[in-house]
Amino acid sequence: MPWTINYIFVLIGTFLIAIVGTPLVRSLAFRVGAVDNPNARRINKKPMPSAGGLAIFLAFVLATLVFMPMIIQKDVWHISYFRYILPVAVGGAIVVLTGFIDDIFELKPLPKMLGIVIGAVIVWAFTDFRFDSFKIPFGGPVILTVLWIAAITNAINLIDGLDGLVGGVSIISLMTMGVISYFFLYDTDIFLNLTIFVLVAAIIGFFPYNYHPAIIYLGDTGALFIGFMIGVLSLQGLKNATAVAILSPVIILGVPITDTVVAISAAVMGDGSEELGKTLLKAFVFALTQQDKLPCEGSAMLEDLKALEAQGVEILTCGTCLNFYGLTEKLAVGSVTNMYTIAEKLTQAGNVVKP
Repeated sequence: MPWTINYIFVLIGTFLIAIVGTPLVRSLAFRVGAVDNPNARRINKKPMPSAGGLAIFLAFVLATLVFMPMIIQKDVWHISYFRYILPVAVGGAIVVLTGFIDDIFELKPLPKMLGIVIGAVIVWAFTDFRFDSFKIPFGGPVILTVLWIAAITNAINLIDGLDGLVGGVSIISLMTMGVISYFFLYDTDIFLNLTIFVLVAAIIGFFPYNYHPAIIYLGDTGALFIGFMIGVLSLQGLKNATAVAILSPVIILGVPITDTVVAISAAVMGDGSEELGKTLLKAFVFALTQQDKLPCEGSAMLEDLKALEAQGVEILTCGTCLNFYGLTEKLAVGSVTNMYTIAEKLTQAGNVVKP
């Protein structure tokens, strides 16, 4: 049977494992307590099983460690596919285990980051997925490799807030990377191209269960694994120094990476006095925790917002937030919208003003 047909069967098999395995993982999540219970930080109104990414991981591992070596029996550039992918799968397994534990027990940031770093170091040590052409002292290549993988992993994890968002963004990102690797890296790294589309098949198999209204969440199990894999796979394009391959992961993931930088780099508010900036930021965060009203009836900002609207300013309010606080009927200015529109407005704006 032609090799291409066998590969298509692998993709179909990967998809089927994910689509059949997800309900089983959903049941497991309830049993082990990997559940997002409703609270002030979440928008779900009922307990939702998490850790759905475990189905994606299992489908990917079976496909890459079992099925793919069966159809790729020849070495390429003196390495078999199994040896090529095994360290990546091991690093991914550590990240998945970290995310799975977090979905059950809610780990603190440091243990989560430690799991990601260990996975990244394994990839750096045992594969060619790395920065190795930067002449930086004191372990420059390994530090850059780990930072890159950790940054992409956390970027994907941070955008996991809406049904199907991470899955959709990741499918688009990986498909784009797969097409680019086919045209620019096919001769030097055919394994990369094959692996990318196997991962896509696994995510697509899970996606119907996570699309709105979701019946299972990716959880940190899935978001961390997908981010980790995108970070690792994108490094192969960077290593080959092809301009398009270098820029594609950055362009595709530009918004999430920016979100990550904003989320972790702002220790103060404004410029000038550091002490004042820290005090203002602390006060601002505290004020957010005390807010129970949006621009609705009784808001102290209402008249000012109406004046802005009268001058032609478009005022949008998150419908999910209104529903959460039971204020939909009390909206007194502007219009109700969704997070997709808000994200579109923010990304298309020439300037975004923040407190």
